[in-house]
Amino acid sequence: MSLLINKYKPKKIDDLVGVDREIKVIKDFILNFKKGKALLIFGPCGCGKTSSIEILAEDLDLELFELNASNFRDKASIENILGSAIKQKSLFSKGKIILLDEIDGLSSKDRGGLTALIKIIQTSELPIILTSNDVELEKLESLIKKVVLLEYKKLEDERIFLKLKDICEKEKIKFNSKDLEKLAIVSRGDLRAAIIDLQ
Repeated sequence: MSLLINKYKPKKIDDLVGVDREIKVIKDFILNFKKGKALLIFGPCGCGKTSSIEILAEDLDLELFELNASNFRDKASIENILGSAIKQKSLFSKGKIILLDEIDGLSSKDRGGLTALIKIIQTSELPIILTSNDVELEKLESLIKKVVLLEYKKLEDERIFLKLKDICEKEKIKFNSKDLEKLAIVSRGDLRAAIIDLQ
C-alpha cells in the first residue's frame, strides 16, 4: 500500500481544507508584491501553510524556490543561499517566489542571521514568503515589524473527520465512525498527523 499522506497530499486549490480567505491573501500578496515586505504565515503543523504556497505557485505558473530555515546556521549562509536566490532570475523565464519554511527553526546562536534576513527582505525584488508554527517567539520580534502576518487556524475536528472518511471510502477501508472521530480529536488540528495515524 502506498503512503496515504503522499497519495492525498493537496495537489490543487480545491484540495485545501478551510483556507479560502487565506489563499486570497497570499495570492494578493504575490500578484501585488511591494518591495520591502515579506509575508509571514503562521499556524499549527499540518494546517496547510506550505501546501498552499506550493499549489498557488503552480496555479499562477511561478517558479518556487523552497528553503528550510533550520538549514541556515549563520549570517553567512543566509546571505549566500537566500541572497543568491533573490538575485537569480527564474530558469524558465517566469516569475519566482521564495519560500522560507519553518522560520522558527532559524538558529538563534548567531544574532546576525535575523538581521541578514531582514536586509534581504528589504531589498528583494521577488516575493518572499515565510512560514512559522509560532510568532510569539522573542527572537522573531524584529522580523515581525517587516512582514505582513497571516494566521492559519487549527483545523476543526469535523473537517479532519470528513477527510479521513473520504480517504477510507476511496481506499475501500472498512471503518468505524467513532474511531475516525477519535483520530480527528487526537490529531489536534494536524491533518497530516491524522492521515499518518489512519495508515
